[in-house]
Amino acid sequence: MRKIINIILIAAILLLGAALWMYGTIEPCAMLAQEFRKDIVVEIRVEDGDQVPEEDMRQAERKIDEAIDIAVQDFSQLQCTDKLMAFWFLDDPYQE
Repeated sequence: MRKIINIILIAAILLLGAALWMYGTIEPCAMLAQEFRKDIVVEIRVEDGDQVPEEDMRQAERKIDEAIDIAVQDFSQLQCTDKLMAFWFLDDPYQE
């Protein structure tokens, strides 16, 4: 019985360590927000030769981050965990 408990405890510690290493946190909603950020692709179409100002890129990133944070704050911890598992194990996490 002790071996089983030790194995479960070691597995939990390894999972938490991996989450902390990958995301810098063990809070599921913060991890989910980071997955959303990685998954979003923003294209800014410009004419040939035009440069996108760095400030415009930073402003777009801030708006995306704010929108993700607002969307994730409505989820419970269980919902965040469920959606995070979908990101990890499903081909298309948006089609649960």
